[in-house]
Amino acid sequence: MFEWFAKWFVFCVLRLLAWSYRFVILDQDQRAVAQRLHPLQSYILTFWHEHLLTPLFFFEGQKHCVLTSDSRDGKIIGFQCRKFGYSVVHGSQIRDAKDKGGLRALVSLFANLKQGIPIAITVDGSIGPRRYVKAGVIELARKSQAPILPIASAASRVWTLKTWDQFKIPRPFAKIVIQLGTPIMVPSDLSKAELPHFQQEVADALNAQEEKALQFLRHASNKAHGACCDHS
Repeated sequence: MFEWFAKWFVFCVLRLLAWSYRFVILDQDQRAVAQRLHPLQSYILTFWHEHLLTPLFFFEGQKHCVLTSDSRDGKIIGFQCRKFGYSVVHGSQIRDAKDKGGLRALVSLFANLKQGIPIAITVDGSIGPRRYVKAGVIELARKSQAPILPIASAASRVWTLKTWDQFKIPRPFAKIVIQLGTPIMVPSDLSKAELPHFQQEVADALNAQEEKALQFLRHASNKAHGACCDHS
């Protein structure tokens, strides 16, 4: 009963928040670039766990399959994803040498990509470490030959929670900037020795896109402030 109430309460709050936001998307053409790189137009939308909410809101109703953990919190998140029009795969990373459904989830995500359905992944997983790209997304990109599409966001006003990922919740009526990056292709013959290079490349791309989004907000704020001063 509590879980049912929690799912619907969170959904109602998120729906009200989403209604209040103003979105700006930058370099949206990178999505089309990613689609052209795969014969079925599949791609792997990647972002940090702390930025989970903004892609959820912005891509509402578009055909994406989302990976969430198999925990209670993950199931609540999965419920929100379904209510916002996404399909969901549950699975968690290996913990204490035990697979928590992660391998099964990767198989399901691979099947979605082969059907032309883009997938969305928080690349630092459900438990961290924060801003560390897990190897699974690189392996998925290698096997599927679907491009990795990095995406980051920044909000004009935000609450930052005291969680492992410093989870961000844009405040009501915030302006949210979503920045898409250049797609990353992982070679099919990638060796284990090369894996850390691509993990770092994805991390650098996500951090760079976030900085671009922040710069856009700072520029917009300075411009608005200057216009206000000129008017006065």
